[in-house]
Amino acid sequence: MYIVELYNVKKIYKSGNREWIGLNDVTLKVEKGEFLSIIGPSGSGKTTLLNIIGLMDSPTSGHVIIDGKDVTYTTEKEKALLRNKYIGFVFQSYNLISFMTVYQNVELPLIIAGIGEKERRERVMEVLKTVPGLLELKDKKPNQLSGGQQQRVAIARALVTDPPIILADEPTANLDTTTGQQIVELFRDIKERLGKTIIMATHDLEMLKYSNRIVYIRDGKIEKEEVK
Repeated sequence: MYIVELYNVKKIYKSGNREWIGLNDVTLKVEKGEFLSIIGPSGSGKTTLLNIIGLMDSPTSGHVIIDGKDVTYTTEKEKALLRNKYIGFVFQSYNLISFMTVYQNVELPLIIAGIGEKERRERVMEVLKTVPGLLELKDKKPNQLSGGQQQRVAIARALVTDPPIILADEPTANLDTTTGQQIVELFRDIKERLGKTIIMATHDLEMLKYSNRIVYIRDGKIEKEEVK
């Protein structure tokens, strides 16, 4: 069963009299529980594609279907509810809040979702145990952590609402090769152990060996796909 479906998605950006194509007639289907890597050079459309799948942006034309529901023309409020239910985001720059502890950073999405304190604590502690090496760091601040540890916190934060889809935008770009491979191995483990669908954008060929399928994108178009 497909959890993400894009049909003939086009995204045109405009600035003054200029316009350029971010995505050009992209059709893509992602199966539930798949680990998909999207690879392409800078400016190829990887982030635009993730933003449209993650309902952070809307296509100029085409259709976006999440878990069988056409979400292309939903309101911003509906998109926010759908994001909270279906999507966990992991970013290149971690996006942790510097004055909050690891525990508080992971807890934040649950506060936003209106989850009660007792359930929040149970869920945060569970996810801190799920992501290796985090439980003993729960009272640390981000500036006390290595880059790899910060990215693990970001992954825990993405998991805490139990979304079926994790979107990772260049999650290893700020890490050395060994740490980057550990992070991608963690994504593979999350897919296998928790049944999550992982969609990762990268430009690093080293990180592709952990995914089930690779989509190559250039100039906003999918050039080819490779199933492993």
